[in-house]
Amino acid sequence: MSQIDLAMRINGDDNKIGRIERGEYNFKVASLLVIAQVLDVEVTELFEIKEINFLKNNILEYIDNVKLTKIK
Repeated sequence: MSQIDLAMRINGDDNKIGRIERGEYNFKVASLLVIAQVLDVEVTELFEIKEINFLKNNILEYIDNVKLTKIK
């Protein structure tokens, strides 16, 4: 799938997809989940093994923040 095709499917822009691929763009975990869903892969498949713990920690932090937001 091209960057343009992916961008169209997630309502993003292909320049942003390129920056994500190169590690030049900090994106929200929710965006990562959407990208994985569109590509029909597990989120962990998008990363090298060394990045999985970092990703796991970010997802857990995101979930905790969502829970805190809903409590307020």
